Amino acid sequence: MNSILEKFKSRLIKDKLSPNTVKTYCFSAYTFLNIYKRINAQNVISFQHYLEEHYSARSANLRIIAFNKFLTFAGKEEYKLKITKCKQANYLDNVLTYDQYLLFKESLSKKTDKKWYFIVWLLAATGVRISELVQFKVEDIQRGHLDVHAKGMKLRRVFIPNKVRKDLLSWLKEENIESGYIFRNYRGTPISIRGISKGLEHEAKITGINPHLVHPHAFRHLFARKFLEKNGDIATLADLLGHESLDTTKIYLRKTSDEQQRMIDRIVKW
Repeated sequence: MNSILEKFKSRLIKDKLSPNTVKTYCFSAYTFLNIYKRINAQNVISFQHYLEEHYSARSANLRIIAFNKFLTFAGKEEYKLKITKCKQANYLDNVLTYDQYLLFKESLSKKTDKKWYFIVWLLAATGVRISELVQFKVEDIQRGHLDVHAKGMKLRRVFIPNKVRKDLLSWLKEENIESGYIFRNYRGTPISIRGISKGLEHEAKITGINPHLVHPHAFRHLFARKFLEKNGDIATLADLLGHESLDTTKIYLRKTSDEQQRMIDRIVKW
């Protein structure tokens, strides 16, 4: 997987595409390969459904365009997706449940190395993107927040809940990590986005949880749904997640298909 992504990136650079375009195209290809592994008709169609469910119509179509570029490069042009007016599903599916999260977190807490325990906890307790998680430094934990510079130089503050902050500082002290990045690989350098994705998948398999449910975005999703359940302030949630439009945030108001089924079974008696 690494090989084809690197070759794809090199080709884009050779074609003199802008750095932002290269980043966008590679991100779409990486997202697909990280979730589905193999390029076939069924997986490509599932990926389109994934994009339609998780992004606005405009964002989903931009990612489809980028993904089609990758399919052409990979010699799989017959699987290219059509650009259509995407419709988001009126339900959520294939999402990590709160009980699964608690099971995963408890399993990780029993390990000698608590790194993955804190990665999962911090993801779920802050709603950060994986690209933001790797930016956390000891100094951010001490302050209680991470400032993220988004598009257009907009500043978003990621707040760290007090309980998470205290336990993280205790762990960092035990690990003799006094400054700099808090999540590191075996070489002592900052862990990569890919490293976190692969690590989560590995730990999920050990715990007995479907690894397709335990991707970094799953915890952002969990944070949003639990926040709305406890608070209900969708405007504040949009600010916390860094969404420019409330329409993007509204997907978290939807229930899963199982939840909708249980609701129908409970209330429809006519």
